[in-house]
Amino acid sequence: MPSKHDGQIEDEALAWLIRATSGEMTLQQERSLADWLAQSPAHQLAYSEAQELWQGLGQLQDRPVVADNLAKMKVERVSPANATIHLIKPSTYAKRTFPLSQLTLAAACLTLVAVLCPTMTSTLRLWNADYQTATGEQQTVILADGSSVYLNAASALNQSYSREQRRIELLAGEAEFKVTKDKGRPFIVVADNQEIKALGTDFVVKMTGNGIKVSVVESAVQVSQPGQTSIEPVTVHTGEQVNIPTGQRPDMVEAMNISHASPWRSNRLIFESEPLSQVVEDINRYRPGHVFLSRPSLGELRVSGVFSVQEIDNLLGVIGKTLPVKSVALGERYVVLY
Repeated sequence: MPSKHDGQIEDEALAWLIRATSGEMTLQQERSLADWLAQSPAHQLAYSEAQELWQGLGQLQDRPVVADNLAKMKVERVSPANATIHLIKPSTYAKRTFPLSQLTLAAACLTLVAVLCPTMTSTLRLWNADYQTATGEQQTVILADGSSVYLNAASALNQSYSREQRRIELLAGEAEFKVTKDKGRPFIVVADNQEIKALGTDFVVKMTGNGIKVSVVESAVQVSQPGQTSIEPVTVHTGEQVNIPTGQRPDMVEAMNISHASPWRSNRLIFESEPLSQVVEDINRYRPGHVFLSRPSLGELRVSGVFSVQEIDNLLGVIGKTLPVKSVALGERYVVLY
């Protein structure tokens, strides 16, 4: 007898899990589940993976920030017994739908993602920025002194020029600065309580989930933390970059490939053993909706490769093929990696 397609086994595993968690499973159904599991190791693996998915999504509701917001919004906590799930096979990124009754898990998870998604909450805060870009949008800004700023997607900044200095506050995202020289007025970028003072003409500042990264394309910059006298300023030269974790000392300055400083300007994403948490941040700059990690430990996995911004979903497929990660789609726009 020919074996079942893996997708069919996954479908059946989810259906059995729903029955098992419904509280209404009969003794006969319990025996049938045991028989189904005994058919093959593939059945047992599919059921185990379905349980892992269910538990990962359920844990999101227990996070304090989610619980508080769900209470404020008067959103009922959702049992996995009542759910509609679109499961994405990592190898194909193809969607399959499991229709079930009542309030859907997809709708609940959309609410959770909306609560936790940093780009959504920051959008409200950034409405009054002098310059900002939407998801997938890039913009070139020519400042009053002739300096150029290339804003990456989902980024925002404010400018404040005076007779004494030219000051830019990067509020979110990433930007490349090509600075017009003016010895009488230093050019300073502020990001995450760091001051990046231009000593030359071309550098990139990127805000990450835990700090900032500064990359120098031409000449040099000096990075300092105002008010932190115990932390010495760091000078970064051409072909170098430095990561500065929030509230901590800068990491060691390291060499970089200059062509990798702002690959997004040529519609590419380049990762060299980059943490998955940062890769997901970058994906979310370009992809409508939001990609979400179900647990922080996944963020420590590493990703390498060169990808096209125009084919961002292919990157999700590569993640599924090369890392121990699976995906569940919540509607058309949201994805949870688990």
